[in-house]
Amino acid sequence: VETASAQGGDRLEQAVTLDRDYKITLTTDKPIYQPGQVIHLRALALSSFDRVPAAGSPIEFIIADGKGNKVFRQTVETSAYGVAAEDFQLANEVNTGNYKITAQMGNTSSERTVTVEHYVLPKFEVAWATERSFYLPGERVQGSITAAYFYGKAVERVLELTGGEGVDEAI
Repeated sequence: VETASAQGGDRLEQAVTLDRDYKITLTTDKPIYQPGQVIHLRALALSSFDRVPAAGSPIEFIIADGKGNKVFRQTVETSAYGVAAEDFQLANEVNTGNYKITAQMGNTSSERTVTVEHYVLPKFEVAWATERSFYLPGERVQGSITAAYFYGKAVERVLELTGGEGVDEAI
């Protein structure tokens, strides 16, 4: 910086370091996991200023379990598109609860929480029935989809579809 006035002039010099600022979007394939499943992690790092991908940059994935213990730490280099991906295999016997996942690149980080707990999916069967066993091109296909739990109760809010040029939907 240089200044000049009737009183005189002055000059000040100082080295400046510019760090590119990034934003990181961290995603997982689902919000809830059971022990023994794999958590698929994906991070997208783009420049905050012009949205240019952070190509070839290291991103560190860190996972802390429901009690705050760090159970995973892995550094991955981003692709040419600013994407980094990693998988974390949960053990069969783990602390359950909310797991905090962090993706960190330099001084920028992004966090996401997923739940790890035992759960049982409802068991049901889906069946598709058409009026005829085959159709020719251009013919209208009509049929029904039914869903029922294995203990016999019907699944509520089943979507019925009929088709031709477009698909008409009815709930």
